[in-house]
Amino acid sequence: MSSPVRRPKSQRIFPITTSFYISTSIPTEERLELTNALIGAGAEHGLVNDAQYIVSDTPTFDGWQEANKEAHVVTVSGVVPLSLRRGS
Repeated sequence: MSSPVRRPKSQRIFPITTSFYISTSIPTEERLELTNALIGAGAEHGLVNDAQYIVSDTPTFDGWQEANKEAHVVTVSGVVPLSLRRGS
């Protein structure tokens, strides 16, 4: 899979730097696709303890005890429709 291409600031979906973490409970290929799409949209990959958004298919994802307590936990279906609506 090719490296993600970051859009110019004027074309980014996220107006400010947004960090995300994708749980290892998500299948590897899907994690890579999501990572590329989010980075391409202007987000940055973060660690579970500092990410603003955590993508998971379970509330007890790997590292949930150490997760940023203010992070938004979303499902894959919560991420994909947003990116499709915004044209990424």
